[in-house]
Amino acid sequence: MKKETHIYNLLKKFKIDQVDLGYAKYKLIVTKEVPENGVYGYTNPGSYVIFLHEDMDNGPARETLLHEITHALFELIGFTSDNEETKFEENNEDLTLKISRGYMLLINLNPKLMEILISSGEDDVK
Repeated sequence: MKKETHIYNLLKKFKIDQVDLGYAKYKLIVTKEVPENGVYGYTNPGSYVIFLHEDMDNGPARETLLHEITHALFELIGFTSDNEETKFEENNEDLTLKISRGYMLLINLNPKLMEILISSGEDDVK
């Protein structure tokens, strides 16, 4: 049984079941069956769903959630391809600008999610 301060329990407590990226709201699904075998998280940009494996400790679950949100963010800023090996020719400043603006949008549209995601997982979320 997960502690009350586990990220999944905090998501339930604050009724957070999606990530708003402005152009789409990605549904969060915590499940035993992640669509891609052998992974702890998976983002489907076509159906706007983020899957998270339910059997993770708090730290890895937080990191995986942020990792999957970052996949969705990359979709937002145009870093997407059907080929995982595609290389993008952005310089450091252009890439930093796009990512930082994407994260500002993410933070502004999802303040409670960001608060609980960056919390220590202890009783510092109200």
